[in-house]
Amino acid sequence: MSVLFVTRKYPPEKGGMETFSYELFKHLKTKKKLIALKKPNAHLIWFLTYAFTKTLINAHKYDTILYGDAVFGFMAKIIKKLTKKPTAIAIHGLDITHPSKLHQTLNVNSLKHADSIVAVSTYTKALAEKSSIPSDKISVIPNGIVKNMQPFIFPKPRIFLEKLINRSLENKKVIVSLGRLVKRKGFLWFVKNVAEALPQNIVYIIVGNGPEKSDIINAIQQKKLENVFLVDSVSDMERTKLYTEADLFIMPNITVNNDPEGFGIVALEAASHGTPVVASNIQGTTDAVKTEMGVLISEKSKTDFLRTITSLLDDDLVLRTLSKSAYTFTNYYCTWDKVAKQYESLLEKITTS
Repeated sequence: MSVLFVTRKYPPEKGGMETFSYELFKHLKTKKKLIALKKPNAHLIWFLTYAFTKTLINAHKYDTILYGDAVFGFMAKIIKKLTKKPTAIAIHGLDITHPSKLHQTLNVNSLKHADSIVAVSTYTKALAEKSSIPSDKISVIPNGIVKNMQPFIFPKPRIFLEKLINRSLENKKVIVSLGRLVKRKGFLWFVKNVAEALPQNIVYIIVGNGPEKSDIINAIQQKKLENVFLVDSVSDMERTKLYTEADLFIMPNITVNNDPEGFGIVALEAASHGTPVVASNIQGTTDAVKTEMGVLISEKSKTDFLRTITSLLDDDLVLRTLSKSAYTFTNYYCTWDKVAKQYESLLEKITTS
C-alpha cells in the first residue's frame, strides 16, 4: 500500500496539528509522499491551488490519499471524483466547528463523500456526527507521542526551571501549563481563581504567547502573585526539560463556542516525561488524559483544582506513583508508531474494500 499525504500544518510552524502531521508522516511505514504547507496560514490560499494541482498529478502513483484536516474537504471531494482514489481525512475539532459559512458549506459538508474520517478523539467524532457525517464512516485514532528514551526521574531536578524564571526553587513544588494564550486554554481563569489560593510552596509557570497575554500579565500584577510566572516561549529541547522538571502539568480548559480542544497532545507529552496531568474534564482532554496519567476535574471548579493539586503535591509517595504510572503508560501505549499502524490498517481497509 502507498499513501499520498496532504497537509496545511507542518514544521517549522509550531502547534498540535503541525506535530500531528510531522510525526504521523514520519512513522508511516508504507511508500509515501508528502504535500505540505511549511509556512504560516497566510499562505493557505495559494497553497490550496498548489496542493490541488500537485495531488491531481501524483494521485495515480498512490493507492490512497490522506488529508490532514477538514479544510481539504471540498478539494478531497473533487479529487476523488476525478481520480477515483480512496480518500481519508483526519479531523481535529476546530476544523469542524469553525463558524465560517463558506468553510461549513464547502468543506465540512463535503466530508461525507470521503471513504473514511479519522477523528482524534471521541469528542471530535461527536462534532462530526452533529455535522451529518455518517457515524459508520468515522474512526477514532488518538494522537501520539515520541517515545521518551530517558529513564524515569523522581524527585524532579530544577536546573532548567530555576534558570527559566531566575529564581531558586528549593523546597518548592512546580506546576506548569503550556499552550497558546487563548480563552479556551483557561490560563487566565486559573490565574484569577486558583493561583492566588495555592500554598506558598507551589510555583506556577505558564509558557506560551497569544491574545490573552496582556490580560494574564495584568492579573498576575494586580493580584501580586509572586509565585506565578509567564514565559513567552521555549525551544523544543527546553520544552522537554520543562516537562521533565515539573511536578504537575495543568490544563484548565474552559468551554468557548466554536473553539474546542480537539485532543490536547501536550497532555501526553508531559505524561511521557513522568509529569502527571490535572485537566478540565471537557472535550478532547477527556480522551487525552487517562486515569493512569492524571486526574480530570470539573470545568471551572476552583475547589476541585485546589484540592487535587495540593493533595498530589503534599504526598511524595502518591505523586511518585502517579508520575511513574504516567511515564510507563504513555511510553508504552501512546507512541506514534502505534498510532501510525492504526492509520495504516484503516487506509489498507479502504483501499481493498
